[in-house]
Amino acid sequence: MEPSFPRFLLCSSAVFAAVLLAVWLYVISFPMAFLETGYPSWVAKATMLRECQLGQIAFFGDSRLHAGVVPALLPVAASNFGLPAGTAIETHSAVRRAMACSTFPQQVVISLSPEHFGPLDKFYWLDDLRYGFISTP
Repeated sequence: MEPSFPRFLLCSSAVFAAVLLAVWLYVISFPMAFLETGYPSWVAKATMLRECQLGQIAFFGDSRLHAGVVPALLPVAASNFGLPAGTAIETHSAVRRAMACSTFPQQVVISLSPEHFGPLDKFYWLDDLRYGFISTP
């Protein structure tokens, strides 16, 4: 049988569609394998909020708080909900979800940089919506 261009085009298109589908399924199934390094931290914070792991002191804020507070070194149970590239919008969402828990922390610390109270930050679009952090209670 002699090869023909329409058959070649059909086979090439089928292979392309199969590879594209396989990559798409991989990305949907394993987002931590391809998203940037901050994504696991966002997932961990969302899981802690969903499971109401607040401790006696709950810290909420931006990346400075995220990097500067180590709950394991504190003398009481604490949780750090600071997010890399976090803004006031994520902090508001996290505090709102924490207040929906049955037990509240004894103390809450909120730490945000002044620039988070200006125009909408680009990281809102890059992180919040892509990672699915902001949700209804």
